[in-house]
Amino acid sequence: MVARNTDPESRHRRPPHDVIRGFLVWWQRTLTAAFGAAVQAVERARRAPETPVRSSPRAFSLQSASLAWAGGLAVALGAAATVALSGTGQSRSVAVSAAIMTLMWAAVRWALVDMTARHRTGLTRAQVRGAWALGALVWVIGVTPELRALAWAASGIVTWLILERLGNTRRQALTCVGIAWGAQALVVVGSWLARNAIIAILAARG
Repeated sequence: MVARNTDPESRHRRPPHDVIRGFLVWWQRTLTAAFGAAVQAVERARRAPETPVRSSPRAFSLQSASLAWAGGLAVALGAAATVALSGTGQSRSVAVSAAIMTLMWAAVRWALVDMTARHRTGLTRAQVRGAWALGALVWVIGVTPELRALAWAASGIVTWLILERLGNTRRQALTCVGIAWGAQALVVVGSWLARNAIIAILAARG
């Protein structure tokens, strides 16, 4: 006869696979909610009537305080998932480095967008922060290098569209986003080229 475990605490412990399944379900719901909010915001902006009121910086109202937290949380969740879903050893170290770079570049992009948008347009810091936060929502999917590249491009497009709907011309909005996202692209590509050039030089010297 097999003895049963009568420990009351053990009956309340969830098996590891149940915890993982619950996390994945929560993660799927978070992704759905985040994308739904971003798509609805962009669609509402696109359907705004072409009137002098819409061209005003106050035409498209953003709840920037809530959006700023949501955007920052999306970036943090994507970075945390990058580490959580990685393996051990070298792959974990690479994942940690990628997560740190994700957080760092998110802050750099925000700073550059804020500086250029407020200098070139009449937008307030709260409005620019709201536009950046809507674009940052897509970073919740950035758990692999491919998905991070997709999130990087998608966040730039969303931020560009929102800045344009806030009353900027298409060229102004594109310039603001181009400076912020372009600066990151130049640094990343430049670093990659420099690293490979050094490796090639060392290999040639034997």
